[in-house]
Amino acid sequence: MDETDREALSVEVNQALSGRIRDLDLKGRLRRLYLATCWRQRSRFGRAWLIWSALLSCAMIPLDWLHQPALLEPSLLLRIIVLPIAYAGLAWVWSRPRPDWIEGLTLPLAIAAMIAVGGVLGSFGNDQTPYRYITAGIIAASTAIVIFPVTVAWTVVGTISAVACYAAFGLVDPATAPKDTIVFSIFYGLVLTALIPARRTMTILQQHAFVLNLRGALQECALADVNARLGVLANTDALTGLPNRRAFVDESARLWADTSQPPRNHGIILFDIDHFKKLNDSSGHANGDRCLAAVAGTLRDIVPENGFCARYGGEEFICILADATPRGALRFAEDLRAGIEAMAWLNPGLGRPVTVSVGLALAVADRQPEGLAALISLADDACYRAKAGGRNRVAASWEIVPPLADLPPIQLTA
Repeated sequence: MDETDREALSVEVNQALSGRIRDLDLKGRLRRLYLATCWRQRSRFGRAWLIWSALLSCAMIPLDWLHQPALLEPSLLLRIIVLPIAYAGLAWVWSRPRPDWIEGLTLPLAIAAMIAVGGVLGSFGNDQTPYRYITAGIIAASTAIVIFPVTVAWTVVGTISAVACYAAFGLVDPATAPKDTIVFSIFYGLVLTALIPARRTMTILQQHAFVLNLRGALQECALADVNARLGVLANTDALTGLPNRRAFVDESARLWADTSQPPRNHGIILFDIDHFKKLNDSSGHANGDRCLAAVAGTLRDIVPENGFCARYGGEEFICILADATPRGALRFAEDLRAGIEAMAWLNPGLGRPVTVSVGLALAVADRQPEGLAALISLADDACYRAKAGGRNRVAASWEIVPPLADLPPIQLTA
């Protein structure tokens, strides 16, 4: 989810939380996210009720036998085979996300199965046994009204199915007066109806907790984005767009101390713009800033993949090259010097194009901060030597190097 999507989702979240909790009703994307995010929790609730109801039904077998020995065989059949198989099928429905209507349908089916087992089992008894068993069935089924994590509409359907099953078995029981069946059906209907708000309240609280968690997650993402931007700003030179000195110190220290590979050659290339003060004094600081940005652009274009460059301060720039060789470092330094001269950026104070003096040094990383500091110091000394040698040139820590074009190729392999 990109930043635009997160902002749009934050607006939806804030709108959902702006009203009263009891009026919370998730729609659209929020509802889809809620169903996807909280499905495992809802699935556990539904499957737990089905599993425990089947186990408790099996545990009722001794009570059936104690109540009436004639109930033992039908009890074994219904409670160990029929009901567990039916509930296993409903539990399978909750094994992965399904459409709302499929998940919702499991509630009335589970209730109907519970009361049907009670009604059929009660028919094998005598006297008041059928009435007692369908009453026990509707009482047990009432727990599903509260526990099953389905929509309010399907909770209502489950309630209707419970009352309808109770009434149907009561009316076919010759030992129960139709009037009593109707009266108690209405009574149980009112009792189960009173449970619907409890189910709705539980759903609202779950949705409210989800929206609060989502808002917290979105705020954390926004904070992470801000921190990332601040991190970039803290490590970026605003004028040139290059990493700043702080970023260079961190990155060069990381490369220098890298223990994932054997010690490698590292090169430091340090340069600054010749007579930059005269450029500022003659054409103004705004032109000087544009010149710095142009130099940074040239540096960015030619720095190799194994290099990291930064503005080191003022008109001074620095690069570190991993796996550097004397020839490769000299070639890069000379390309850099020639590329900046080729910009033909006029220095009015001198009447000629802007140039740079470049110093470079190489060493095998000893993974100690002192070694890196010494290497930078060597490159700095070489840069001063390049200036002292006439500027617009490259100087290595081991020797003064005139422009590469003036060198015989053989001298690059020192």
